[in-house]
Amino acid sequence: MFLCVFLLFTIAESPPQARLSSPPPHSFVFALQWPSSFCNTVQRVHDPCIFPIPGSQGFKIHGMWPQDSSGNPMENCKPSASLNKAAVNKYSFIADLQNYWPNLKGQDFIFWKYEWDKHGTCSGQSPEDYFRKAIDLIKHIDNLMRYTILGRFSLRHLAPGGGTLYAPSDFPTVIKQFAHVIANITCNFDFAGRNQLHEIRFCTDGNGVLRNCPHLKNLLNSVVYDTRGCNTQGISFPA
Repeated sequence: MFLCVFLLFTIAESPPQARLSSPPPHSFVFALQWPSSFCNTVQRVHDPCIFPIPGSQGFKIHGMWPQDSSGNPMENCKPSASLNKAAVNKYSFIADLQNYWPNLKGQDFIFWKYEWDKHGTCSGQSPEDYFRKAIDLIKHIDNLMRYTILGRFSLRHLAPGGGTLYAPSDFPTVIKQFAHVIANITCNFDFAGRNQLHEIRFCTDGNGVLRNCPHLKNLLNSVVYDTRGCNTQGISFPA
């Protein structure tokens, strides 16, 4: 009897350390956002972007989000893990972090800390390794897509601005041609209610290596791209 009571007391009083741990991610979603499409929406009226947009022209990192084997997001895995601003400022790649992963609305560290707390803590990596992997990945993608929509916007006239409407599938089609993987896109609406390209979302395995995103095929065995929120009649690509 004493042993049973002791065991129950021990179980009840033990700190929940196991709940702070998590299995390694099965995969990641690597989301790149187009700054103009982030900044020209109704949501930015009371929470505006800073101008000029930080860093060089091009897509910026929104986040690198771990997923489990069922494709479910893994979030807030280790609340005790924190991101130290002084340590981040000493990263050898801090200039790349500021360029490729800026906070479009304010202080960079606030954005980085939010992404680390919500997603990075589930990555199975240290903060430095997590952010470095994201920078290495966007550089790799940029190299694969050079002179296309992620570089100089010359391929197939997929150029920002000009009022041209594009088929949503145009973007993942170009990505498949040059990066050799299937990516997804998302769209949103600008102040005037125009549907526009917002994000390109790549998929990686648990080690951060690019792979095809989950997709469907039609009766002709052609890929049906995930273009959520995008008008099939055409989307804009704002400057």
